[in-house]
Amino acid sequence: MALIVGIDLGRKSAHDVVILKRDTGLEIARGFRFTSSPEGFHKLFRKIEATRNQDEPVDFVIDSPGRAWIPVAAVLKAGGFRVYRLSPHSRLELEPDTLDKLFLACEKAVELYRTVRDADSMPFDERILQDELNWELDQLEREEQRRGLLELHIKKLNRKIDPTDSLISLPGIRHILAAGIRTCVGDIDRFESLNKHKGFAGFYPSVSKTGDHASSSMPMSKMSCNRYKRCLYLAAENAYKWDLEMAAFYHKRRRAGHNHTQAVCAVANAKLLPRIHHLMKELKQAESTKTTRPHYVFRDLSGNTISKTEAKAMITATWGGVSYSKKGLATA
Repeated sequence: MALIVGIDLGRKSAHDVVILKRDTGLEIARGFRFTSSPEGFHKLFRKIEATRNQDEPVDFVIDSPGRAWIPVAAVLKAGGFRVYRLSPHSRLELEPDTLDKLFLACEKAVELYRTVRDADSMPFDERILQDELNWELDQLEREEQRRGLLELHIKKLNRKIDPTDSLISLPGIRHILAAGIRTCVGDIDRFESLNKHKGFAGFYPSVSKTGDHASSSMPMSKMSCNRYKRCLYLAAENAYKWDLEMAAFYHKRRRAGHNHTQAVCAVANAKLLPRIHHLMKELKQAESTKTTRPHYVFRDLSGNTISKTEAKAMITATWGGVSYSKKGLATA
């Protein structure tokens, strides 16, 4: 029999260790931690000697960020152990034929460049290029026309569902985003609380940890509906430019060191999503009771009712000339 000792190295923290049986893959000892110090290595070797049978071979497998594995591997190799490291990168091997094709393609590119440089003219008919360019422009124009017709169709459907434009009264939301939000949410009554709605949206970053160190600035979690998160992000990216409370929250996040994307995600999750949830709940209740459909009301930071135009003017006057460095420091 043989033992496999797995070590997850930490850059600034102790290393995690697990001991497994090679034939079964089962853990045979409780996991422990050690540091890259003489006392730490003595602890590691004592634990292994207390676990393995006499003359039982031991192999070490190291998972390490960067080059932190080198001193640990040197100590283990000096102790007569075999050491393996998990490679973070897969190796790409090219066949000889592929290498020859790449070399020939580079040679042809260099030859074309020299021809153009020496002749001081393009090695093709410019009229053919102009015809192709005109065709591409015509295609783009037709796509724009189809897009405009599609937007009109979406607007008509929204008006059938929401004749008073209640949902698009929210800042940052127009007909296309309103349609996307309705599609993703479905029946708002399936969310008994705002927390369950937030859980469905999944607007939180993924987690990466090694030892006691947790990485920041991680990408958004892939759980939940990516289309819904995209709609919320696009809406929030415009909403904080029109709503005073959202603008104050966005700039507070930026001053705390968050970048633009992180701050917009925070606005979407903490400010915009609750407004969508409560407005859709009130719309559902108004439909069932045949009462007046609600609309979003813009307010200043004191809670006084203001118009959308006034809110925009106040935001421009307060934060219009503010920009942020990479560290979140505001400059006028």
